[in-house]
This record gives sequence, C-alpha cells and structure tokens, in this order.
Amino acid sequence: MVDLDPPVIDKAARAAIDAHYAFSYTITDEDRRRGAIKVDPYFMAKQWRLGAKDDSGTLFHVLKTIARFGEKNSREREIRAIHATILRLAQLEGVDLP
Repeated sequence: MVDLDPPVIDKAARAAIDAHYAFSYTITDEDRRRGAIKVDPYFMAKQWRLGAKDDSGTLFHVLKTIARFGEKNSREREIRAIHATILRLAQLEGVDLP
C-alpha cells in the first residue's frame, strides 16, 4: 500500500522549497473586476519571460505541449515531441546529451 500522507518537513527545508518555487503573480485591478485570471501557456510564458530566456521558442513549445498533453495527440506522440524538442534545445545550447 502506498503512503499518501505528506512527509513532515522542517521549517528550513520548507523555506528552501518555497523559495525555489516562488512564482508569484500580482492580481491587478482589472483581474479583480473580471473576477478571474486565465492561466494558459501564453500567460505563463509571459510571466516566466520564456522568450527572453530562450529566443528559439523551444521552451514555449514544450510548455504548450505539456498544457495539452494527451488531448490533441496521443501520449506517445507528445512524449516523442518533447524529447525531440529537448534534444534540439541541447544542440542549440551546446549541451551534449547521451
């Protein structure tokens, strides 16, 4: 049987984890009036400034594939697409992958 209870993490470890995943979006007045924000790959790419980090577009392509994973194409095709995209990014960045 799998233990589904979360592990107990001390405060220092929790702070390190929280800092590592410190992606925040400040709600604007327009968001408040609308009552919601739309979280999609385009929104996330803008928040994370993916274009500034990778002008080839490969990071955004992977993000879009993750967002629609298994809905548009088979899981196998999506996994192969992510793999091929990562291999190409490695080539562009000069990273030797096995």
